Amino acid sequence: MNIVPRDARPEMSVGRIFRQVVGEVYQHQGHIAYLKGLLRANG
Repeated sequence: MNIVPRDARPEMSVGRIFRQVVGEVYQHQGHIAYLKGLLRANG
């Protein structure tokens, strides 16, 4: 996971990119759950 896929961004290893993508997926799921809760409360 320490492989650097792009020389232009050496600080972004495969592991770091993977962690960021997983974190963003969970964040978006939280946003969706929040919006669904708002719809249920107002529906």
